[in-house]
Amino acid sequence: MESRSQLAIRSALQLVNRCGPIISRVSGKAYSLNDDELLEAASKRAGLTDFGDYPYRQGLRVLLESYREEAELNVIGRFASREYLVRLLTNLLYLERDRQQNPEIEKETISAPIFMVGLPRTGTTLLHELLAQDPEHRTPLTWEVMFPSSTLESPVNEAGQQALCARNLKWFHRMAPEFRQIHAVGAHLPQECIAITAHVFQSFLFHTFNNVPSYQAWLNQHGYQESYRFHRQFLMQLQHFNGGGRWVLKAPGHLFGLAELIAEYPDAVIIQTHRDPLRVIGSFSSNTVVLRRAFSDVVDPHAIASDCMQQWSAALDQAIPVRDRASNRFIDVMYHDLETQPLEVVRRIYQAMDRELTPDVTEKMNRYLAANPKDRNGRHHYSLREFGLDSGRDAEKFEWYSRRFGIPNEPLAA
Repeated sequence: MESRSQLAIRSALQLVNRCGPIISRVSGKAYSLNDDELLEAASKRAGLTDFGDYPYRQGLRVLLESYREEAELNVIGRFASREYLVRLLTNLLYLERDRQQNPEIEKETISAPIFMVGLPRTGTTLLHELLAQDPEHRTPLTWEVMFPSSTLESPVNEAGQQALCARNLKWFHRMAPEFRQIHAVGAHLPQECIAITAHVFQSFLFHTFNNVPSYQAWLNQHGYQESYRFHRQFLMQLQHFNGGGRWVLKAPGHLFGLAELIAEYPDAVIIQTHRDPLRVIGSFSSNTVVLRRAFSDVVDPHAIASDCMQQWSAALDQAIPVRDRASNRFIDVMYHDLETQPLEVVRRIYQAMDRELTPDVTEKMNRYLAANPKDRNGRHHYSLREFGLDSGRDAEKFEWYSRRFGIPNEPLAA
């Protein structure tokens, strides 16, 4: 049940959305999703004009067209999307400025990173945060992905960046309060790689937050080589200014570009998590509905589930042959094992990497588990019926995958 403050915020947001026609007439550029105006706004905010050679133009153009033609953004959605895009472009300006002023950034090396690439809702977040407890590991934190330029010339210092990130996340939780029950987000928590590659507008993130199927189709056809090249440059930036370690990275979206990931990081260790695919589709469909409802008044749960089925089954179809050609890089983890015996799973991962899980690191992980029990923010409720899914018909589409990896079925309310 929503609190009084949550109800008040939701009512206020609904009122703003109902006033959309009036707001669009008086807001001018503040409401615009035109690429030239977004670039102008970013340049004005940063006081810079050089976006470097980052491959952002085409993806931005396709995304904006998809926003206009398909996303059906409400007023809040247009303002939020515009602000997010301007922030990404502003970051590119700062990154280019930093690269020119600090040529030693290009000398940073990213050695043997660890990637988690399972389907969404398969325990990658828990595993990411557990491995982050090891002092030898380095994860990209939410605040530094949101504000990656931390040189002295930046408009705010590091503490200010962290505080601003926390305020932004607070507003996000006001717009989508149910999201807390699905996925923990915090300024000092590890962030997914899709938030990194979003800077060059080549990321599954956009289609998760908004209905932009044409953009996602373009991205799948375009490929991910450019985005992984940028991904490495971004890690080099963070490592240069904020310290390094062995990078531990994750995003379900890596399944779409697994070949490009391996080409860019030939020494990577890849952990693939596995879970009953129908449970995955139900949970991720619920996740997508919650996010999209914050930014659009037109959200179809059945259409979302159908799209999720298509997107993730296609991702598996192309990812599994890739891993077959590089099977020695992969470590498989079952969601059920991760839920019931997380430290044993971590121990097996360390053994597979020829590393020792020390008592000190084990204790840190135990403390993390004690402080972060499952469902600490409330239980995530969903059913197959609300998404038009059928446990018999739809499970057949993933039967080959479940059989291949010996994935047990999970009971799920019809």
